[in-house]
Amino acid sequence: MEIIKDCKLVCKICQKEFSSISTKNRHIRTFHDEVTIEKKKLQRIRCPLCLEEEKFSCCEHLMEHLKQRHKVSIMESVLSFRNFKEAWRALDNRDVDYACYRRCKRPNGNEDIYYNCNRSDSRGFTSTCHKRNMKLGGSIRIQGTCPSRIVVKIQQNGMVEVKFVETHVGHADELRSKRLSKTEQDTLVQQLTAGVTKERIMSNSRIIENDKLQRINIITRGDLAYLIRKFNIDKRRNADDMIATALKIEEWNRQGKNNAFLFKQIGERYPGLRDEDFVVGYMNSVMEKKLKEFKRVICIDGTHGTNRRNWDLTVVLVKDENNMGFPVAFLLSNRLDQVIQEIFFSALKSRLRQSVEAEYIMSDDDIKYYNAWTKVMETERKPRRLLCTWHIIKNWNIQGRSKLKKPENRQEMKMKKMRNILKELLFSKRRKNHDVGSLS
Repeated sequence: MEIIKDCKLVCKICQKEFSSISTKNRHIRTFHDEVTIEKKKLQRIRCPLCLEEEKFSCCEHLMEHLKQRHKVSIMESVLSFRNFKEAWRALDNRDVDYACYRRCKRPNGNEDIYYNCNRSDSRGFTSTCHKRNMKLGGSIRIQGTCPSRIVVKIQQNGMVEVKFVETHVGHADELRSKRLSKTEQDTLVQQLTAGVTKERIMSNSRIIENDKLQRINIITRGDLAYLIRKFNIDKRRNADDMIATALKIEEWNRQGKNNAFLFKQIGERYPGLRDEDFVVGYMNSVMEKKLKEFKRVICIDGTHGTNRRNWDLTVVLVKDENNMGFPVAFLLSNRLDQVIQEIFFSALKSRLRQSVEAEYIMSDDDIKYYNAWTKVMETERKPRRLLCTWHIIKNWNIQGRSKLKKPENRQEMKMKKMRNILKELLFSKRRKNHDVGSLS
């Protein structure tokens, strides 16, 4: 049986077969110098005025089409600068925004950079990716390609030549498609650096001057968050949270502060933990003093999904002199099980250089906190375990829904009788003190 060969992989001159088209083309260039290879250019540039017509392979063909077919006057200018910074400073003051589309280096050492209008559909197709939700106001991209573009040619000696096509076609001048100008950014950065709140900045920006709506009048929280990241206003040590945390803990250690008494990075080995685990425990000097002074009642609870990494936070509290909850230790970890709690309490015990002899441990109905505490602290008398009021009422409500069929009975139990039972001991103490006072 004769095998049918793919004609695309066969040299038309010597009938030699290759494994790929690039290998075949290299063979033609090497052994058949007189033959030129015709490269088929992708035609994905569409005219924004006649979307159903033919497509073009380059922007020059699109501009010729606009001139001849639609009688559009295209304004072009060529500028020269001594260096790229000077060119960028001049281009940054343009009213319309541009996005870097492509960079390429030439064999002679020159470099070309292409900036297209940010309203253009440069790809020529609609992506099927659904990782990000569409904006409520819709995308700013138009159907087709706007001819306005900037071509920057950087020579080896540093000179820069800029070809600027100023004419925009296919879209109107809309504020929502513009970025903040350099002056507007500087104004907002000064306010953020001075400590002005985001709510105050946004409220002040809504004031319209000279009856003309500007880009700064419609700023959002996203614009302010972008400026904070760009100018590092929040003084982040590194864009990577893991590296920034390690640098901060290293700074504490150099200053003699043992605030992070437990720290394990992802990929680092630690006894009892997996390589992919992350753990950091925090306590400062004030929190340490409070824990040693008010250790009679220890409250432990965990929160879930409070950050973008979906890590868990464990909080240890005590009742201070005002009978209020005061946090004395924090644990941030990627999981919340008894093993993590035992390592956390063991590091806490080492930080204090002593065991915490608590009389009561209050937590939710999960037993892991109590078991980990009693296992690590090893005190002579085990503390009594208490449940917080919220979990008691929650469990009573669950049982009441299954055992009390009438809604009025459930409502009476929930609002009156159940809460009276919780406060029965408190009422008894008050009644006893009142009786003693009356007799005296």
